[in-house]
Amino acid sequence: MKKHPTILLSMLIALAVFTGCAQQTIQPTVPPSTVTPQPGLAADAKLEITGKGIDITLTAADMQSLPQETINCQNIDSNGDAKDVTVSGFSLGALLEQNGNSLARAASLNLIASDGYVMSVPSEEYADSDVYILLNFEGDALQYPRSCIPDKRAMYWVKELIKIEIAAEESSNEAAAEQVNRIDIFREGVMGMQAEKLNNRGFEVPAYSLKDYFEKYFGALPSDPILMIARDGFEKTETAGVFFENYVTLEAEEGEEDDLPLYFSETISDGMRVKQLELLISGSNAVYLGSEIAVPDLFEAVGMAEADSYSFIASDGFETVVPKDAIGFGKIFADETEGFIRAGFDGYDWGDTKGGGKIKYLVTIKANGGVSEASNKSEESAQLLKCFVNDRKISITEADFLALPQIEKELSRTNSKGKTTTGVYKGVHWTEIAKFIGADPNTSVTLVASDGYESTITADALNDPDSLFAFYQDGENIESEGDGRVWFCASENFTANFWAKYVVKIVVE
Repeated sequence: MKKHPTILLSMLIALAVFTGCAQQTIQPTVPPSTVTPQPGLAADAKLEITGKGIDITLTAADMQSLPQETINCQNIDSNGDAKDVTVSGFSLGALLEQNGNSLARAASLNLIASDGYVMSVPSEEYADSDVYILLNFEGDALQYPRSCIPDKRAMYWVKELIKIEIAAEESSNEAAAEQVNRIDIFREGVMGMQAEKLNNRGFEVPAYSLKDYFEKYFGALPSDPILMIARDGFEKTETAGVFFENYVTLEAEEGEEDDLPLYFSETISDGMRVKQLELLISGSNAVYLGSEIAVPDLFEAVGMAEADSYSFIASDGFETVVPKDAIGFGKIFADETEGFIRAGFDGYDWGDTKGGGKIKYLVTIKANGGVSEASNKSEESAQLLKCFVNDRKISITEADFLALPQIEKELSRTNSKGKTTTGVYKGVHWTEIAKFIGADPNTSVTLVASDGYESTITADALNDPDSLFAFYQDGENIESEGDGRVWFCASENFTANFWAKYVVKIVVE
C-alpha cells in the first residue's frame, strides 16, 4: 500500500510565505557565504534546474536552506522487488511553484548525474506524486543530492544528481504536427546492415547501431528525445545524444530470450537498458521492432495518421497500396521458413489485384493522405513526386506535399535570352521534403522533369532560405505538363539555370 509523505511543520510555514513571484534564481534565507553546509553534503555540491522560463542554480547551502520533508516510501528495483525506506529532502514541485512554474506542466524530466548518466522521466511517472531531491537516505547524510519519486522504480532515483532538464508540455497544435505518418520495420531493415559483436554480460551478441539505422533509413538524426515502448507497456524517453550511442540486439544467451529485443550497450548501466523493446517513436516517424502484430494494433500503438490509403514498401522498393478499408484485416509476421517480415490481409476482397495484397520483405509503411479509396487510381498516377534515397523509393502525394509546412516567396529569374519574369511562388522548402523522405538535406539531388530532362541541383541552392519546390504561382496551381506539377524555384542568389520545371522525380545523390 502506498504511504503518504509526512510533511514537517517547517515545510508548512515556508509554503505559507511563498510569494509566487517568477524569480529565476533562488535567494537563500541566509546568505550562502555565511551558511556552513551540514556534515555529509559536500561543499562543492551543486544542482542546476533548467527549462523554458526556468534557470535555477542551487549551491550546497541553498539546498540545505530549503524546507525539508521526511518521506516513508518504497524503492522498487528492476526485478520489481520493493524495499521500504525513509528519506529526507526538498520538493521539486514546491521549488518550481515558488519560482512561478509548475511540475504539472512538465512533459518530462531529464535527470543528469555527475558522470553523464541521463535518466528521462515521462510525466505519467510523477503525475500522482512529486519529485524530491534527497539529502538524506536511511539516516545517512548524502554528499551529493539524489532524485526520488516515491514508490517508483529505482532507476528514477539518480545518485550524484547535478542537473534537471525540464521539457515543457506541448500544445495540442504542436502535438498534432508530430502525428506519425511512417512506420519502419526494424527486423527487416537491419537485414541490410552489418552487426557489431558486443559483450552482453559475458555473452557475445550481434548488435545493431541505432545511429547507423536511423542514418540509413531517415537521413539526418533527430535532435528531439526518442520514446521507447516495451511489450509490457513500460515507456522510457531517452535524449537523442544518449539514444544514438546505444544498440539493439535480437539475440541472447539461452534462457534470456524473453528480454529481446534489448536496448543496451557495453557501457550503460542496467537501469538504462530496455528489455522487450517493441516501438520507437521520434516525431512523425516510428519503428516497430517486434516480429508479429495486427496492423490496426500497430497503428493504434504509434498513433498512425488516418489516410485514404497506405503504402506497404518492400526492401527492394516494391510498393503495394493498401486502402484504409483493408487495414483492419492486416497482419505483420515473420516468415517461418525464410525469416523475413511479410504482411497479409486475409479476409479482405482484393478482387483481381495481383498478389492479393501480400507483401514480402516489408520495411516501411507510409500514410498516403491523397489517395482516394473510391477513385481506383493507382499509386503511380496519384503520386506527385517519386523520390529515391539510396535503395528506397518514397512517394509524395499531393496531400502529403500540401500537409508539409508551406512558404511563399517573390522571385525573379532571367532566362538565356535576357527576359526577366517575376512571380510569387508558394510551396515547400527542401529541408521539409528531406525530412519527410528521410534524406540528408545537405546533399545534391537530381531532379527529373516529366519529359525526362534531368538537372542536378547543389546543396547550397536547395538549402537557400528563398529556394522552394513550388505548387502555386501567383495564387494559382502551376499549369501541369504531363504529370509534372511542381517547379523547383531557386533563390535569386542563383541563376535561372538552377530552376527546374515540371519535376516528377527527385533522386538523392
